[in-house]
Formats: sequence, C-alpha cells, structure tokens
Amino acid sequence: MFKTTQKILFLCVISATFAFACDDSSDEKHEDHAAHVCKHFKDTSSPLTATKTADDAGLIAKGHTLYKVSVEAPEAGAKSHTRYLKIQVTEAGEYKLAFDTTGLSVELKHGENAITIEKHATNAHCKDVDEFTFDVTSVGTLSVKVTSPTDAYQVVMEHGKHDHEHEENKMRSI
Repeated sequence: MFKTTQKILFLCVISATFAFACDDSSDEKHEDHAAHVCKHFKDTSSPLTATKTADDAGLIAKGHTLYKVSVEAPEAGAKSHTRYLKIQVTEAGEYKLAFDTTGLSVELKHGENAITIEKHATNAHCKDVDEFTFDVTSVGTLSVKVTSPTDAYQVVMEHGKHDHEHEENKMRSI
C-alpha cells in the first residue's frame, strides 16, 4: 500500500509539473504585431556591418534579435548610403523586417532572383519604425540592399504569424 501511494504521489507531482511547464496560456501569441515589434527595439542589440558588396555583408541569422547596423565607409556629406546585409532564412513563409529609421529603400534577392517586398506605413506604436514584408518560398541566404538616410540604424527580422514562443517562455528541461 505504501509503495502504491508513493507511485501515485510521484505521478501527481510529475503531471502537475508538466501541466505547468507546458501550459498553453504561457505561449506568447502576438495579437498586436506592431506593439510587439516596438518591444524588440528596447532589447540589447548585436552589432552588424552593412558592406559595399553583398559577398561581405553582415548576416541577420536570427529572428527576434535586434541588430545595430553600422554602414561600412560612409561617404562624408552623403544624403544616403547604399549597403548590403544578408538574411538567413531557415523556413519558407512570410517575413518582416522592421527598421528604426524611416525613409529607407530595401531590395531583396535570393541568388539572382528578386523578391517582392512591401513597405508598410510607419509603425503606429513606436515612432520612426518602417516595416517591410516579403514571402520566401525556399530556404537559404538572401541579399538585402538597403539605402538609408543615416549611417547607422537598427533592424529586427520576424517570421510569419507569430505562433511561437520566445526564449523566456520555452519549457525548460526537467
């Protein structure tokens, strides 16, 4: 009887632990994408360099990561700077790029193929954020040509419909 009680108690504890750790209510569903993007611009940024050629460009390897981009060799007095970045795409679908600078021009290529990109109005939740949306049908590295009125800016990449969890919400190993 004692061993049976211990087994039942053990199973109850394990069940309760997994029920708490896997609770769907802790998943961060982004009902308000614009507000979510603004939160990323408060994150700590990772440095990245936009270069004169696509071959040497800095790589945006992860979504939901704020990158602080500096333009390689900016021309003194120039009204704009055209430089390249790369994006690592690990699955097909819709992606968004959000920049903390308005007045940007962005072009995308996958190999030699141009990718249609749509610019959205400035984000209503945070000042001076421009967003661009594009669809990718195959994985790989994209070339991003950015023409910016400034020699430094920040960028965040996001994928799809946001049915995911952020690092702080992922279940931890028990």
